[in-house]
Amino acid sequence: MTHDAHSMKITVQSTHLDRFGHVNNARFLEFFEWARWHWAERTGWDFEDLMAQGLDPAVVRIEIDYRTQLFFRDVVEIHTRVEQVKNRSFVLRQVMTRGEQTVAEANVVVVLVNSRTGHSAELPTHLREILENLRKIA
Repeated sequence: MTHDAHSMKITVQSTHLDRFGHVNNARFLEFFEWARWHWAERTGWDFEDLMAQGLDPAVVRIEIDYRTQLFFRDVVEIHTRVEQVKNRSFVLRQVMTRGEQTVAEANVVVVLVNSRTGHSAELPTHLREILENLRKIA
């Protein structure tokens, strides 16, 4: 994956390590989440507007393929791009790299949840347009 505007670097700290001296698989979820927020903030999401509409983004599925371990002071870059856009959901593809080496890959399905009903809602037109434009340039 190319280095693009939708990437974020993380340096592994000692607090990220488990008792075996490497980054535990649960931390990878956290790293990917940080990168998704970074991506959303830089790609035109208006969270106040979504909240005013009673819509909350929620991850409903995440698949991670772990390729190699991470250790103290490793620097990784997480690339996030839109893979697919549907009426009620979208799929993000995230790739974590250390230099040229792929560390982990994730496919993330996100929906907007209606905060009043607890059910998924259709993506607002303006958000769908943002996502479609991002998908086209990925």
